[in-house]
Amino acid sequence: MLVSSSTSSPGETATANRPGTPPRVLVVEDNAAVRDVWCDALSLSGYDVAPARDGSEALARFEAMPYDLVVTDLLMPGMSGWQLVDAIRHRTPTPVVLTSGSASEEDLALAEARGLTLLQKPVPLLELRRVVAQALHGD
Repeated sequence: MLVSSSTSSPGETATANRPGTPPRVLVVEDNAAVRDVWCDALSLSGYDVAPARDGSEALARFEAMPYDLVVTDLLMPGMSGWQLVDAIRHRTPTPVVLTSGSASEEDLALAEARGLTLLQKPVPLLELRRVVAQALHGD
């Protein structure tokens, strides 16, 4: 799996602007149960996590406050994960991790070409934590 290959410097991230604070992660998932579990798991890992039920809500949250990382589902009602990635990257080089329960070969190839991680659901919580840490810290 690949992690977003953003060329941002540390000064361009939301955390760098708030020394001593945990990284802010936006979790975008239309399935409430999955969203809640992922938010809880990432919060327990020390991240400042915010939920969003769809791309439109995520984009509104993102415009109101910076995030260090976005974890988003690909297939959601309204704005797709791809559209959300484009909207975010138009504004800032924030890393994005994609998730999908039904990713096509085309989705996998596009994610790889764009330097993005695409996790297949169900995503084990240890894998989610590992990918988030890698995207944020290079761990």
